[in-house]
Amino acid sequence: MRQLIAELQGSAFSNALADVNLQLQYVLSKGFLHETPTTWFRHLPRFIQALARRLERLRGNASRDAELSRQITPFVTAYVRLQAAHSAEIEQLKWMIEEFRVSLFAQDLRTSIPVSAKRLSEQQMLAEKSV
Repeated sequence: MRQLIAELQGSAFSNALADVNLQLQYVLSKGFLHETPTTWFRHLPRFIQALARRLERLRGNASRDAELSRQITPFVTAYVRLQAAHSAEIEQLKWMIEEFRVSLFAQDLRTSIPVSAKRLSEQQMLAEKSV
C-alpha cells in the first residue's frame, strides 16, 4: 500500500491521496483493533483491498477517480463533523461510507450491505438527529 501511495506523487493525484489518507486515518485509527465493532472488523481486509484497487487504477484515470470521489465527499464531510458525538447512527454512517467506497472503486468485491447515495443520505439524517 505504501509503495502504491509513494508512486502516485504530483498534483494530479493530490486530492485522491488526501482522501485515501483520510480514509486510512478513520478506518485504521489508533486503537482500531479494540474500537472497531466485531461486525465491521471482519470487513477491514475487503475495505483495504478496495483501497488498493483504487490506488492501482488511479494512475490510469485520475479524472474518473475524482468523479467517484465527489460522490463520497458530502458523506465524509458529514461524518467528520459528527464523529465526536459517538452515536450508533454515526458509527453506522462511517461503515456505510466504507461500503460505498467499495461499491464505487471495487465493485467486484461486493458490499456486505445494500448501499447507495440515497441510503447514505438517510443514514446521515439519522446521525444528525442523534447529536
